[in-house]
Amino acid sequence: MMHPDDLAKRVQVPVIVKDGVLVGFYTNKPVELKDGAIGDLIMPEWAVKEQDVLRKLTSERFELFLPKGTQVYFEVDMNQARSVDAPKPDFLAEDLAGKNGFTTGQRDLVVVVLREDLDLILRSTKKARLASCKCYIPALIAKASSLNEAFRVISQVYEPKRRSFGGNVFKHGWIINEKGVWVRLDRVRDGLEAVQEEELFEVSKQEHLKDRHSLTAGDQSAATEKPKP
Repeated sequence: MMHPDDLAKRVQVPVIVKDGVLVGFYTNKPVELKDGAIGDLIMPEWAVKEQDVLRKLTSERFELFLPKGTQVYFEVDMNQARSVDAPKPDFLAEDLAGKNGFTTGQRDLVVVVLREDLDLILRSTKKARLASCKCYIPALIAKASSLNEAFRVISQVYEPKRRSFGGNVFKHGWIINEKGVWVRLDRVRDGLEAVQEEELFEVSKQEHLKDRHSLTAGDQSAATEKPKP
């Protein structure tokens, strides 16, 4: 979930629920927060009383992220990549300078081809993750069972000096969209998550209006009910 103040300094507030009220774990007083603050309340599932709410917060659904045949371009450190005994990266940093939307700087790119559709698993208020997908790395003549595995294999070959191989595929992977613009994978993911969040807001809005209508109808019924003789 995206917050308006995602870049603000964060604070973790230990709390305990008493009579439905959030109480400071150490202060034993109700937690007072400023109006307009947005954050995430992370609690064990058993603490959520309303099962409908719990189902919405823990629901998962699969959405097409990238179709079969898409080429994904992964960044590798150009200094390491050009000093190892490995096939030349598919794209060199100097050849990519100034390309539409491309902003990786001192990094070469290695291509991964999707051999089947790649789905994104949308997880309500949690960050989405990628499903498994058969991939092929032409430069290395290698196969992988997921995009994460493909990136790890590439990193092991082209970045042998790294302390840990691979990384966040959303931050280091790129595609070229239908307009010829380079787009990082996190932008694609964020777009699908935004659609899901709008849907959650719409469902919440409709349920709120439904509750208000029920209350209004109940008040009108009580007001028009004739007293018994």
